[in-house]
Amino acid sequence: MESAICHCQETSLAWCSVLWHPAIAKGVGARAEDTDAMDGDGGNDSKAEYQTFQDSVKVCKNFENEGFSNCILKGQGNALLYPDPYMRTPGDIDIYLSGGRRKIMKYVDQVCPNQVMRYHHVDFPVMKTAIEVHFTPSYMFFPIHNSRMQKWFKEVMDLQYSNVVTLPDGYGEITVPTMSFNVIYILSHLYRHVFTEGIGLRQL
Repeated sequence: MESAICHCQETSLAWCSVLWHPAIAKGVGARAEDTDAMDGDGGNDSKAEYQTFQDSVKVCKNFENEGFSNCILKGQGNALLYPDPYMRTPGDIDIYLSGGRRKIMKYVDQVCPNQVMRYHHVDFPVMKTAIEVHFTPSYMFFPIHNSRMQKWFKEVMDLQYSNVVTLPDGYGEITVPTMSFNVIYILSHLYRHVFTEGIGLRQL
């Protein structure tokens, strides 16, 4: 029991030392757009994108060090498709981890206890930029369609872990899904948003 407690303490300290942002006192888990407003810079999206680029590299490296193969979904990878990566309005960091729901939740509970688990992700509030840790990239509402989607994810996710891209201005490298994966994933994600949270210009 004592060794387990020590491991939890060491794990939490590792994340705090590498990821904990000085501005976190302004709001744990706040989205980048919201924290920019708190900084009083008039909503400078490029400044927020700088931060999410930096944070995504840190998040990838830390999860890799903890034994989780991973890839960043949507955001920072999609920004590289723009003529200027800083044009995209930044949001949170969505990261898919290997290992399965039980293993991921065990780790999350060690670092950030009492987080509410949803079907496809759980919040991981360890830094200024909000992080959503995904057990599966997405889902469909209709059970049969969702079963097919989850089967497909299991077949192709190993390839996504190895798709390394370089961020602009020397921020470092992250792993992101391949273009062929995103053709299906992003469209299915948008489809679900149409019926739930809605979509904005960033999604279009």
